[in-house]
Amino acid sequence: MRWIYLVSLSVFLAACAAPPRFPQPKDAQSAAFEERIAADTVKQIARLFPPAKTQLNVVSATPGSFGPLLADKLRGQGFGVSETIEAKPRAFPFSFNDEFRPGSGTPGPGSVPVAAAPGIELRYLLDPPHAGSISRITIRIGGAVLARAYLTDSHNPGAAAPAGAWTYRGDK
Repeated sequence: MRWIYLVSLSVFLAACAAPPRFPQPKDAQSAAFEERIAADTVKQIARLFPPAKTQLNVVSATPGSFGPLLADKLRGQGFGVSETIEAKPRAFPFSFNDEFRPGSGTPGPGSVPVAAAPGIELRYLLDPPHAGSISRITIRIGGAVLARAYLTDSHNPGAAAPAGAWTYRGDK
């Protein structure tokens, strides 16, 4: 009887575990989705910042993602663009000295310090497209935050239609 409970508990716990997330190769639909979002995002940024007079530093958390596409589109619009791949975060941001306190700020093993590139820092967060759902892009430029939601078509997951206006929260 104990064996049955142990097996059923193991099956239950295995069902709750999520498979590891590995980067998925881009298909044509997600590439079209990102292309549409990048073009729309660059249009909105150009409305708020003068292209010929603005230098942006696009910071990407992962190489080969949406960041290079966005940077290329910004360059095509006339912005000065530098790209930075964010350094790997430290494994444990605290040090154990006499007391428990935050570390001194020196990079830990495995982290790569990145010098700040010139220009206004631009960070982004793009929700991946799922058929028949809402996706969102959030852009932080300096202290300002832009966001917009998009509807994806259940018949064509690569298509993106704006679900509303851009939201803007400026510096305080």
